[in-house]
Amino acid sequence: MFIFIRNSINPIISKLSRVASLSKSELNYVSFSSFYVTGTQEVKNNHVHELSNSKLIARNFTTLSYNLQKENKNEIVESKEGAYAGLTLGEKVKEAGKDASYVGVILLGLGVLGVIVYAVGQELFSSSSPSGVYGNALKLCKQNTQIIDALGQPIKGYGETTRRGRRRHVSHLEFLEDGVKHMRMKFYIEGPHKKGTVTLESKQNDRGKYEVRFIYVELDGYPSRVIVVEDNR
Repeated sequence: MFIFIRNSINPIISKLSRVASLSKSELNYVSFSSFYVTGTQEVKNNHVHELSNSKLIARNFTTLSYNLQKENKNEIVESKEGAYAGLTLGEKVKEAGKDASYVGVILLGLGVLGVIVYAVGQELFSSSSPSGVYGNALKLCKQNTQIIDALGQPIKGYGETTRRGRRRHVSHLEFLEDGVKHMRMKFYIEGPHKKGTVTLESKQNDRGKYEVRFIYVELDGYPSRVIVVEDNR
């Protein structure tokens, strides 16, 4: 009888054990699923929270920059207005007139300076000026092989010399011939071996620039020697 009862109960116990085992697995699965879902949701929530913080920081930075720019503009306006603060209308007009006069003086000074610079540039670099004619003639003399052989190198040029040894500007003479402007000039060249006197004449062309008519160099010493650098007569 006892054996019969045990045999009848054993299958029931086995089924209950399997059911209990399956229920525990399902509970574990449900618990794990809940944990996974909850953890994922927390990660998402953290990510959303970080994005919200970044947007908030960017918005605050933009607002701060705008406020600083606005304050700077206000300070500039206040400084301009403060210059005339406490003045009557007549005094403000007087101060504004002074400012305008200062600006006018500055502009006038710049204009005069520009005219002076232009005039000096024309005198030094223009081919129609005495300095330009002198520079071109000296360049031709330095390139002439006969002058190089006679004077040596380097060759330098200069104008008349005073009693104190000071060298003045190159002497020149401008004159009209048949209605055409001419320039005659004399200066000196010197090298390691000898010295020489340069005489030249230039004629103004249709464009207002001087063209060389002739250049010759008379060497110092005995016997006298003349080197013709250029002759376009």
